[in-house]
Amino acid sequence: MPSFDDLIAARKSAPPKSKLVTVLVDVDVADELAELETQYDAKVNDPNARLARDSGAKRLKAQIDELKAEAAASVVTLKFTAMPGDEWATIAALTSPRPGVMVDVYAGCNVTEAVKLAAPAMGRRIEDGVEYVIDPDPWAVLFTLPGFSDIEDAVFELQVYGPKERLAAAKKALRADS
Repeated sequence: MPSFDDLIAARKSAPPKSKLVTVLVDVDVADELAELETQYDAKVNDPNARLARDSGAKRLKAQIDELKAEAAASVVTLKFTAMPGDEWATIAALTSPRPGVMVDVYAGCNVTEAVKLAAPAMGRRIEDGVEYVIDPDPWAVLFTLPGFSDIEDAVFELQVYGPKERLAAAKKALRADS
C-alpha cells in the first residue's frame, strides 16, 4: 500500500482531468437544425408515415445534412480542465442550492450559477490543437447558447459528479477488500 507522501506526490504529478465540449455558436443555425431534427424524428417514428411512399423524411435528412455542413463553420471546441477543489468550493459557496432541484442538492450549490462563475477559469477555446484563453465578453454569449447544457455537464462532471463517483468506487473497493 502506498504511503501518504507517495499518494500526494502522485496527485501532484498527475495531469488535471479535462473534457472537450463542442458548441454551435450560430444560434439561428442551431435553432433551425433543432427544428428540422425534431420534424425528421417525428417523420421517422410515425408508423403511418413509414407506410407512405414519401414521408418527407429523405428531404428533411438532406436539409439537415446541408445545414450541418453550413453550421460547421460556427462550431467551436472548448476544453474544460478541472479546477482545484478549494477554488470550486469557494465558487460553490457563493451559490445556494435551489429548493427541490435534485442536482443542486447533490452538488450542494446552484449548479447553473456555479458553472457560470467557474467556466471562464476552467474553459479554453481549442483551434488547430492550440488552447486559447477566452475573454470575459464571449462567455456571456456562450452561456445563452442551446449548447450551454453541454458546458454545464462538463463542469459538473469534472467538479462534482466525477470526484464523488471516484470516491464512492474507492470506498466500495476498500470494503470489498476488508
